[in-house]
Amino acid sequence: MRQSVYLLAVKHRLKLLLPSWQISFESEMANPDNRDTYLKPAEYDTVAVVLAAGFSKRFGSDKRLHPISTQVNNDATRMPMLQVTLERLLPLFRQVLVVHRFKDEDILALLEHYPLHKVAAPETPVGLGVSLATAAKYLIGAENKIRQLMVFLGDMPSIRAHTIRQIIVEADAHPMAIIRPRFDGKSGHPVCFPANFLEPLSQLNQDQGAAQLIKTSGNRVHFVDVEDPGVLFDIDHLEQIAPPGDDGQ
Repeated sequence: MRQSVYLLAVKHRLKLLLPSWQISFESEMANPDNRDTYLKPAEYDTVAVVLAAGFSKRFGSDKRLHPISTQVNNDATRMPMLQVTLERLLPLFRQVLVVHRFKDEDILALLEHYPLHKVAAPETPVGLGVSLATAAKYLIGAENKIRQLMVFLGDMPSIRAHTIRQIIVEADAHPMAIIRPRFDGKSGHPVCFPANFLEPLSQLNQDQGAAQLIKTSGNRVHFVDVEDPGVLFDIDHLEQIAPPGDDGQ
């Protein structure tokens, strides 16, 4: 109940929280023709896939809706964790796909004002492998082909926009490689897969995730060394919530 009340307040304040590009985009999307054109996957796009179908068992509540500190137009504010992640991605990708839970009214309400694709994970079982397979099946059935999919986790809101731009540049330079950021010698997220991985990704399940697929594939993994600990930082516990001050740039 507390989350629903909080979300209702967020929806009423949404225009105040969103950057100016999103506010103008909302008026543009009032025209159904514009919305239809934008939401069709563009040929050879790199699609950002956000996996957000987990149940936050270790967090103790729905962490996707937990408010965290962030910066919008140089002003400090607080937003639901998943919204912070989306605010980082939407200016950088023409296509964003969110995989959410099977029944997810609060999250669907949060996503209502965003120009993105939404697809529900199966009711059971749910895991990263199943969520990623759900996204891959959706993209396989899309009208046009994509070039790559860049996979983000919904509980990793600290990845800097500059880091994502680095990965995009490397993905453009190495379109047939798996691109993965690396910080302090450790590989992290997001992971960018070429489109020829869609079919094997669609076969993932609760027991087999993408890590095993990468190990057994013949594709070369291209690591991008970054100065961003956010590529390793996923939030599993309430105590991990970062203090105010990180603007994510």
